[in-house]
Amino acid sequence: MSNRCSRPSGQQCRDAVAQALQRQPCDTGRGAHPQSDPAGNLRRNGCRLAQLDRIGIIELRPLNRYRLKLAKTFRWRPHGPVMNYFRDHALLDYFRGGFDGTGEGLMLVHGSVSRTLAPMFMERSQRVAKDFAQQHQTDQKLAEKDREGYTLVLAMRGWEFEAFEYLRTRRNTTGMMSGFARPPECRTP
Repeated sequence: MSNRCSRPSGQQCRDAVAQALQRQPCDTGRGAHPQSDPAGNLRRNGCRLAQLDRIGIIELRPLNRYRLKLAKTFRWRPHGPVMNYFRDHALLDYFRGGFDGTGEGLMLVHGSVSRTLAPMFMERSQRVAKDFAQQHQTDQKLAEKDREGYTLVLAMRGWEFEAFEYLRTRRNTTGMMSGFARPPECRTP
């Protein structure tokens, strides 16, 4: 059985990605000197990159640079290793930005729509993701100084903010809304 993934959607590939993204120490010989990286972050990240290179997800280049070998619009397996890794290690870092630079923005739109129309909105989002990926491919011919790295996150799901759900539930059980009290788990002693 080969170490390389024949298809990104195969079980072998999912298992390999899960293994590569686990927080297991390994020695790749590419790590930083212990005194310059006392926490070992560079060595661990280099290790994960080397593992992803071995299984064919990325092509590792000098100085821990890489080229993704998967389609830019690949879908994460729900609750799978890549999604969990993003949640655990990148989500807060991504949203920590101000989204106030040129070409940046953050939008959250909430609304009630027909259950039959929701899949059409997801199809539109997939088209936006595909357009973004195609533009990335087109712009590869530009000099690196003329390009900037951007990440587009598109998500849609049935969701209600927990505090609002608490208020709605409380209003329904008491017959009226009794102020904007915080849910018990949000109160400070």
